[in-house]
Amino acid sequence: MPGDYYVFQDYPEKGEESIMKIKEVLTSEIILYLPKGGIIGGFELNKSENAVRNADETGQMYGTETLTISRLELSTMIENNTLSGATSSKARLESVFR
Repeated sequence: MPGDYYVFQDYPEKGEESIMKIKEVLTSEIILYLPKGGIIGGFELNKSENAVRNADETGQMYGTETLTISRLELSTMIENNTLSGATSSKARLESVFR
């Protein structure tokens, strides 16, 4: 849903964490806003959500740069969010919040 935040591990850069915001949901792909600061590490569920929202509201978190991901690729990342995915460093979607 547009406005939701996705927390990725190993995407778009391997070995890094990023928090992207959904701009638009299309039939076969999703357009995400990339964070201004690039990769943001150390996300802790329920502790970092407010910090991300606050930075977004003040315009510090996201600009106009976007990334498009296919629904199929996103589905694979959701499946990778298992113990085996976490230990093998596959790109994965770790969390979603509003």
